[in-house]
Amino acid sequence: MAETSSTSAFQRSGLLLVALLLCGVMLEGGARLALWVMGPGKAPIQLGWETDPERSTLRDLLYRPDPDLFFRLQPDLTIGRSSNPRIFDVHTNDRGLRGETFAVPKPAGALRVLAIGDSCTFGSGAGQADTYPSQLENRLRKAHPGRSVEVVNAGVPGFSSYQAIRFLDVEGWSFEPDVVVIATGINDAHPANAGSKRRFGADRWLSDREYAAALNRSSVLAISRLLRRAGLLPMGSTASGSDVKRRVPLDEYEAALRRFARDALSRGVIPVIVAWPLQSQTTPAAETTEVVRVYARYQAAAESAARAEGAAFVSLVTTVEGRPELFVDPVHMNAKGYGLVAEAVAEAVAAAVATTQAIEKLDG
Repeated sequence: MAETSSTSAFQRSGLLLVALLLCGVMLEGGARLALWVMGPGKAPIQLGWETDPERSTLRDLLYRPDPDLFFRLQPDLTIGRSSNPRIFDVHTNDRGLRGETFAVPKPAGALRVLAIGDSCTFGSGAGQADTYPSQLENRLRKAHPGRSVEVVNAGVPGFSSYQAIRFLDVEGWSFEPDVVVIATGINDAHPANAGSKRRFGADRWLSDREYAAALNRSSVLAISRLLRRAGLLPMGSTASGSDVKRRVPLDEYEAALRRFARDALSRGVIPVIVAWPLQSQTTPAAETTEVVRVYARYQAAAESAARAEGAAFVSLVTTVEGRPELFVDPVHMNAKGYGLVAEAVAEAVAAAVATTQAIEKLDG
C-alpha cells in the first residue's frame, strides 16, 4: 500500500512538472506572438519629452522605431516650424534622410560623400540649405565643375557612434560612397541612463551596445523581453557614486572609429573622422568643467583612431576658437558655423582625394 502511495505521489509530481513545462512553453510562445504583433515599440526618445505634449508630438512626427538603430527619421517628412526652435525647415527623402532623393546604384562618374553622425550632422539649428552637408555639397561642386557631386546627410539627432556605424553597416555602404565623414562623440559621452534616448528604468545604466543586445538578442527569453518592454523588468546595472557609464565607453568609441576607418579603406572609400567642438571650447582660457574634460577625451580618441588607421582627421576646436557666436546652444551651430565646418571638411576631402590619386598613379 505504501509503495502504491509513493508511486502515486511520484506520478503527481511528474504530471505537475509536465504541466509547468507546458505553461512555460505557452507563456514563451504567447510572448513571442505578442512581440511579433506589437512590432517595434515607440521610438525610445528622451523621457523628458514625455511630459510636454507638444514635444511628444514632435518626437512621434520626427522619429520612427528601428530594430537595428533604436530609432531613425521618418521618411517623406516636412517640418516648417516646431516646438523645438532648433528643428525647422526639415525635409526627409524616401529613405528617411534629411535631403533630396538619390539614386542607388550611384550614377557613373559621380562623387558621393556620405555624412553620418548626430544632430550636428543633421543640422539642428539650421535650415535645410544651411546644414554642413548641404554647404559641403556646394563647395565640392564648385571644386569639381562638370562632375556630379552629392553629399548625403545621414545625421540623426540623438545618434551615437554605435548607431551611426551600425547604419553604415546595415544600409550606408550600399549607397556606394566615395567618402564617408563621421562626426560623433557628443551622445557617446552622455551618461547611459534613461535620459539618453532609450526607455528603461531611470536608475539603470546600459551602454548602447548592451542595450542593443538586451533588446534584440535571440538567446534572451521572449517573456523577459516583453516584460522589459512593459517596464516591469529592469535592464542594466545601477550606477553608484561617480562611476558613470557612458552610452559608448571611451575605449569602445575609439575601437569603433578604428574599425570604421579600416572597413572604409578596405572598400576603397576615404574615411574622414571629425572631432566636434563644444561652445565652451571657443574660449580656451575659460574654466574647464567636468563635461569639457570628459568630452575632450573623446575628441582625443577620435584623433588617435584616425592617426592609427590612416583616416583623414578634422578637429574643429581651433576652427571655432574665440567665436562663441557660431553656436545656437552649447553644441549646435548656426548657418555660419556650419559653413566653417563644411570648409574644413572640404579641405580634408580634397587632400585625401589628392593623396589617393597620387598613390593610384604611382601604383599604375
